[in-house]
Amino acid sequence: MRLRRSKRALVATILCGFATTAAPAVAAAPRDEAALDATLVDAAGKPVKLSEFRGKRALVLLFMRGFTGEFACFHCSHQIAAWKGAYTRVQAAGAEVIAVLPGAKSPRGFLGKVAEVLDDKTGLDYTVPFPVLADPDFSACRTFLVNFDPRPDAFPFPVSEPATVFLDQAGRLVYVDHGADPSDRPKVEPILDVLAHGPPRASQIHRKFATPPAASGEAQPASNLPWKSYADGMALAHAQGQSVLLDFHALW
Repeated sequence: MRLRRSKRALVATILCGFATTAAPAVAAAPRDEAALDATLVDAAGKPVKLSEFRGKRALVLLFMRGFTGEFACFHCSHQIAAWKGAYTRVQAAGAEVIAVLPGAKSPRGFLGKVAEVLDDKTGLDYTVPFPVLADPDFSACRTFLVNFDPRPDAFPFPVSEPATVFLDQAGRLVYVDHGADPSDRPKVEPILDVLAHGPPRASQIHRKFATPPAASGEAQPASNLPWKSYADGMALAHAQGQSVLLDFHALW
């Protein structure tokens, strides 16, 4: 069921911004047959358990990159808008959407920042029809294997590989997609297809679970990001006698 966008290799890309250097925190892979649960926090500080929806609604969990109160992720904002536009179809399929903010103390103010990114004139009054909840201790991230940087100064956000998770009404894992970079997220349509036609065969369920970080002293795995360093890109272009396209890219 996984529909993945192809990524064209660039000769060289200069990455302007910041990347997390600490090994991401991970947990053991969840078992499909077991109901999964996590406790999140709403804007009023009230705990919300995923199990509260059990037997009532299937859940589509949108793991955002996080929120510190200063600004919202560009890609997260557009994902929020896409699911807002599809919400009536999600409800008709018997599901609920929950946006999760890893590491955030509170989701308060997040939608106002989303409105700024979207250039939506409603500003602080911007709303969505589904819950936006915080995961302040990363417990939900651990449950669903969403890589995160637990450091308080993680910049710009604690999560660089957002995830989309689909749980059935019994709380069992049906589908999970872990992005390779901040922009790598499934479109709404493939998830709606799963909601409408049921889960795919077990062999088709997409799982790109993270590998636990190497122990202290061991070599860290090489980056799987699609771009090359400036030096490597220039050397490759020179060796192949090709022109060079420099793409100045800010990682949000």
